[in-house]
Amino acid sequence: MLDVPSFYSWLTHALSTMLIFLVLWKAFHLDFWFAAVGALVLNLPVKELVRAITKSIVPLEPSDVVS
Repeated sequence: MLDVPSFYSWLTHALSTMLIFLVLWKAFHLDFWFAAVGALVLNLPVKELVRAITKSIVPLEPSDVVS
């Protein structure tokens, strides 16, 4: 059975949120708080893109717990 490390989930969430925030704030010149709210709203679609890219970098590990 394969298990996804908790660090991988945290990493993809942090990377996608920060990526969206920086693009909205710097590239589109939105206000700080509008960029922050926009980053939270757009987090889900970008998170899937980041997971697809980082999937080969952070492979799945076998689970130590077998039920």
